[in-house]
Amino acid sequence: MDAVAGSVDDEFFKDSRLSAIDTLCQGLGFDKVSELSPYLTDNLSRSQKMQVYRDIVEWAVLYKLLTEQDWGSDTLLVREGALRTRAFHKDVFRKLDENIRNACKQHKEKNKVNMFFVGVAKNTILA
Repeated sequence: MDAVAGSVDDEFFKDSRLSAIDTLCQGLGFDKVSELSPYLTDNLSRSQKMQVYRDIVEWAVLYKLLTEQDWGSDTLLVREGALRTRAFHKDVFRKLDENIRNACKQHKEKNKVNMFFVGVAKNTILA
């Protein structure tokens, strides 16, 4: 597990070296996390960049679990939120989707394990 302080400087968002981020970048053919998202190099506030970064890290952890973990039985991976995001460049997200689908197929072919990848999005309405 990796931790990130809320007081990181802008350079952190350009070249983060968290293990899940490295796995995601390598799987998608990129060198740096900043190449995945237009928002990490924009003139956003640190807190806005941290929100984008957090979203990318969530995807990266699920990606790492899906691509590097062998599962012994049918498995459901759950993402908190919808299975979409604006944090990535459009073409990056398409490649991520393709890699996720291929990883699920590989689990099925190699280990006879069904992998299910779902998102749970909720909306709270205050009356």
